[in-house]
Amino acid sequence: MADDISLKCTCGEVTGKAAGLSAENTNHIICHCADCRTFVEHLGGRTEPEGGVQITQMSPARIRIIQGTENIRCLRLSEKGLFRWYTDCCNTPIGATPPSAGIPSVGMLHNFIDLPPEARTSVFGPVRGHVFLNEATGTAEQAAAIPKAGLALWVRMYGIVIGWKLRGDARRNFFFKDGQPIARPEILSVTP
Repeated sequence: MADDISLKCTCGEVTGKAAGLSAENTNHIICHCADCRTFVEHLGGRTEPEGGVQITQMSPARIRIIQGTENIRCLRLSEKGLFRWYTDCCNTPIGATPPSAGIPSVGMLHNFIDLPPEARTSVFGPVRGHVFLNEATGTAEQAAAIPKAGLALWVRMYGIVIGWKLRGDARRNFFFKDGQPIARPEILSVTP
């Protein structure tokens, strides 16, 4: 069964919908990469206890922003990094996309999904796996308890994007207009 879900920043200035989502057409993961952590922490957010960030991979063609588009901003952590989207009204992280409109995928951060955690699991299914565990920041005990993402998850993540591309979702990518990002990406200078 597919669900339509509400999207909302912390202050409510930016709202939207994601249509027809289910465990079959999304990937619910926890990413431990330093870039996801840096993005969330730069905006004043917090990561999971072991340093991960809850993300649901979905097609950007399913996303529609109803109000507040003028508050959406984009940053990159490097010249070649992912586009990382957020709201400037309250610094809510939205998600990350490849820097090309031709690759239809968004890793939607759960901060922007207007559902309680238990409802997220009923829509997206349980966490399919943890990625980039080599960059996790938790304790050794926490790391040992984390289920690692196997090859099957990586194949599913890339395979689902190929399906979206073949379906034409790249032409309906909210984050891009005429092949260009809707907000000019700012490159964040991160110093250690």
